[in-house]
Amino acid sequence: MTGIPVIKAHETVVKATFGMNITLHVTIDSAPQHFSIYWTKCVGNATEIIHTGTVGTSGGTVSSPSLTILFATASNVGIYKCYARNVIGSGSSVNISLSVEGDVPLVEVGVREQTAHFGEELTIHCNVTSSPVHKTVYWEKRNGDEVNNTGHLKPKGITLVIMLVHHSLTIIFVKNQQIPEAILVLPKIM
Repeated sequence: MTGIPVIKAHETVVKATFGMNITLHVTIDSAPQHFSIYWTKCVGNATEIIHTGTVGTSGGTVSSPSLTILFATASNVGIYKCYARNVIGSGSSVNISLSVEGDVPLVEVGVREQTAHFGEELTIHCNVTSSPVHKTVYWEKRNGDEVNNTGHLKPKGITLVIMLVHHSLTIIFVKNQQIPEAILVLPKIM
């Protein structure tokens, strides 16, 4: 049977994990043979055309039409569609909805600069939001030494009590699935 290309999507809803490659699988039946292919990604009213060789992707070719997204992030979320053309006309797949679970942890410190007198106790609070849930939270001084984490680790973050204020930058590190995020806190020494 001849006609426009018929593109079949293997799934219409695809969930990716942050940082992993994900493939949007399609097969194309076309007689006569299709000679071009491209994908689109829609987010709201904006449409992006994805051609073979688009940065961050592989596949999407006449011989291998499935599209692989390399290192999926929140910027890849959207509605995807595959298009193919032969001498008779163009065909398209159904919409394929892609969601991405997880991202780098979001670390927030209420007050980035605090004033303390030398030898005083200083408390720095941080809140951490992450999906998947973060595995570790720790503090580090500018010289790279890990700070004694005498604070309390909570699901949303950690409070660090610095017993002796010194002249160094403090950095909070948070990890989920081996993806670190850092935020800087600079105590102001008086």
